[in-house]
Amino acid sequence: MEVQPAPHRSLKARDRAFLSERSHARRRQAALDRQAGARRQVRQAALDHAAAGQAPPEPVQVHAPPPPPAARGRQAVPHIVEHPEWMVSVPGDLHPSWSVAPRPEGQRCLVRCRGGRSQALAPDGRPLFGGQAFTCAAPGGSPATASVDQLTILDCILQGARLYIVDLLAWKGYDLVNATRQFRHYWMVTKADEMHMSSASSPAHAYAVCVLPSAPCTRQAVWQAYHGAGLLQDAPVQDGLLFHHVDALYEPGYTPLTLVWKDARCSTHEVDSFDAGDVAHQQPHLVVLRCTADGRLQTADGVDLGDGAALERNRLHRFTIGGVDINAEAPTLLHCEYAGACSPAKRLAHSWSKIVFQSTVRNNQRLVTIETIVAGLPDQ
Repeated sequence: MEVQPAPHRSLKARDRAFLSERSHARRRQAALDRQAGARRQVRQAALDHAAAGQAPPEPVQVHAPPPPPAARGRQAVPHIVEHPEWMVSVPGDLHPSWSVAPRPEGQRCLVRCRGGRSQALAPDGRPLFGGQAFTCAAPGGSPATASVDQLTILDCILQGARLYIVDLLAWKGYDLVNATRQFRHYWMVTKADEMHMSSASSPAHAYAVCVLPSAPCTRQAVWQAYHGAGLLQDAPVQDGLLFHHVDALYEPGYTPLTLVWKDARCSTHEVDSFDAGDVAHQQPHLVVLRCTADGRLQTADGVDLGDGAALERNRLHRFTIGGVDINAEAPTLLHCEYAGACSPAKRLAHSWSKIVFQSTVRNNQRLVTIETIVAGLPDQ
């Protein structure tokens, strides 16, 4: 089955094709403007309460979403964590508007701590560890830290017996998703130090917890993160770099305000591998797309890639591709062939930036190197 490409539609459609840093910059600014508007609404609500002589609104009690029931296995799954886009162009404001962190290899998860118990969900909502509770050093995550029955929600990467906190959604019942990334990271570091959370696992805490080290983007900071430089505590395996815009709020789903980048030097999984017996670059480039209710093929971030009317709808499907046309006016897959429906257990399609990143690396067309990332940065 040869997939028909999506028709050229508008400048907006071209912007979503990730063709240039200019289009990326517009998308990032649009996201920042939208988030700033949301913050203004929250602030205005507080001022209105004060003007009326009322008590300020109570802190929002954040609740981790429940895992989707099995019956929804073939339906679109709501995002419960923030997903980074892949860096296919270098932001012009990398300094001073972004931070960089080494990304440890491991299982991404959302950890919910309350009442002396911790539970973990995969990014697609599946419960990890068979749904069994465990203990960790975060507030409410074990009997030793459950002095108050308040909810803490952490966005983590699990490697071995250590949870690396990538981001923070709630802390002891206080909603932090509407705080900037810069404040959330400051809060994580400060509170983790106060609670000595980074100590090793123990009988009281099956999993140690530590904050992923992050620093403003300078040439020195990027090189240190790139080489590990001892930044990842007890984590010998690295899986690329994470970049966060310091003014961004936390938003579940794909966001241009968080980026991931990797190469063979800082990751053992520069490109996806589906067969451990073969060299990843020599395997077919397999992509996963969703056939929507109206028969369109879309990525996880909503980029339209063509007509899928002949396929089962509301289900994920696999395709092999020969590449992407990085010069096209609209998102375009090259030599795309159908490879079968995904198992119902598969819940998330690939994002367009991931498809572009993986394709260009496989075809020796890498768009961003570590040298291009540090080229415009100050030394310190």
